[in-house]
Amino acid sequence: MPKKIILFLFIFCQSPLLHFGQSQYFGQNKQRNKTNNFKVTQTPHFELYHYLDNKNTVDEFLINTENWYKLHQNVFKMAFVKPNPVILYNSHPDFQETTAIGGEIGEGTGGVTEGFRTRVVMPLMYTNRQTDHVLGHELVHAFQYQTLTYGSDSTSLANIQNLPLFMVEGLAEYMSLGRIDSHTGMWMRDAVLNSDIPTIKDLVVKQHKYFPYRWGQAFWAYVTANYGDDIIRPLFKETAIFGLDRAFISAFKMDTDAFSLRFINDQKQYYNKLKENRETEIRGKVLASSKSGGEMNIAPVISPDGKYFAYISSKNVLSLDIFVAESATGKVIKKIESTSFGAHVDSYSFIETSGSWSPDNRKLAIVIQSKSKNKLLLIDIFTGKKEYSPKDIDSFTHPSWSPDGSKIVFSGLKDGKSDLYLFDIAAQKTESLTQDVFSDIQSTWSPDGTEIYFVSDRGGKRNLLSKEEFCIAKINLLDKKIEVLPLFPNADNMNPQVSPDGRFVYFLSDPDGFRNLYAFDLDTKEVKKLSNFFTGISGITMYSPAISVASKSGEILYNYFPKVSIP
Repeated sequence: MPKKIILFLFIFCQSPLLHFGQSQYFGQNKQRNKTNNFKVTQTPHFELYHYLDNKNTVDEFLINTENWYKLHQNVFKMAFVKPNPVILYNSHPDFQETTAIGGEIGEGTGGVTEGFRTRVVMPLMYTNRQTDHVLGHELVHAFQYQTLTYGSDSTSLANIQNLPLFMVEGLAEYMSLGRIDSHTGMWMRDAVLNSDIPTIKDLVVKQHKYFPYRWGQAFWAYVTANYGDDIIRPLFKETAIFGLDRAFISAFKMDTDAFSLRFINDQKQYYNKLKENRETEIRGKVLASSKSGGEMNIAPVISPDGKYFAYISSKNVLSLDIFVAESATGKVIKKIESTSFGAHVDSYSFIETSGSWSPDNRKLAIVIQSKSKNKLLLIDIFTGKKEYSPKDIDSFTHPSWSPDGSKIVFSGLKDGKSDLYLFDIAAQKTESLTQDVFSDIQSTWSPDGTEIYFVSDRGGKRNLLSKEEFCIAKINLLDKKIEVLPLFPNADNMNPQVSPDGRFVYFLSDPDGFRNLYAFDLDTKEVKKLSNFFTGISGITMYSPAISVASKSGEILYNYFPKVSIP
């Protein structure tokens, strides 16, 4: 078990992984570094434009589009008048160069749906579930647009301007994630804990403060729990036609002020009941917060000897930079500005991945993007940096340095599927470790370098991988045998880290709806709960790494989710 726990604190920023766009400019002047030969495949309700060679991936994607169509149609009570276009990219770097939509596309944009043509433009993601979520979310927008355009003589696309963002994006999240979502629940618990539940008017005018995706999902979950899903279409349409106040009176027989009072009171009553026997005070030493760092301090990773830690912070205000600090004090000893990477570097990954320290505690491995490809950047925090391009892999994430310093394992996306790949630094050769239909992410090494632990959807409990909970598995590098650890069967088990002696696997899970830290004893096969927070341990999304273990000294670094400012 760990010698001590170090607390690494961050305050959430508004960084959506989905984007709702109405742009009609098609970005002809956007720089492009590759040309893709698109093919068209048609189903009863969709036209899929893609350049994938993997037919199974295409077929699976089309099955999911039709499944989402049936679910959304039951709510919106309308049919598409013609097949809806969907433009699918093989990876996020390719998607960022699309000319189907205008403007720059950042790492946090998972997909876009146009207003006029209702074209859905999106990439394949690193997990089957993420791809399915983005698809379901964007198809809600397609139905929203078509409802206003074709669903009634009294509406037009211009009516979308009357709909507040929390209703539009929140509905897309509710209909793609469902009523119960542990990540959104964490936001709600934090708001109740800090007496900061917004009114409906707050959600409209303060969307910079109250993230429309999470609060919008909570709003629709609350409304449908009390009035059923049949309230969705009339409330959506009446808000578009008459505005928010009149629509609320028609739907709920009360104005927005009265509704807000009931909403706030019910949230307090519900979540306060869940507070019993939960920790509301943070544990460990605060190393970075909104007062000592920036508003957002994320992607923490501790050095093998436990003396330093690196993280990404918005201290600079204008950019996100990498900071290296002392673990004992939190004092920053090195700032690596994003502008120092070079003009050829378009961006670096930070939302759902973190860096990895070399065994000698000197270098950081991070993923950057350059000319529509991901590259591996090894930064010596004292001297300089080197850049590598693993062959045949355009998109990869989650780098993890081997204990002997010779290799780096990462998750690579190829032909629409993510697998584990091993990159030999000296030989600059890439070897695939897994090649199957499953999604494999968040890998980490055993102390002796013979096994790799990772997150996967290979649990085998559901018929569709896109609905599968995440398990933690390990692969033996000698015989490539894969074993799934016997953890919580009906929960998402994420972010594995291994103790220095190799006996314990630390991980994050939410079997009770609260995301906390657990330890799995590889000898006894027992699971022990190490934290019991009322809010939770989390990065920006549920896929963001939020814990890191010093591979030599055993300290644990973690991201905690608070709204309050902590010194």
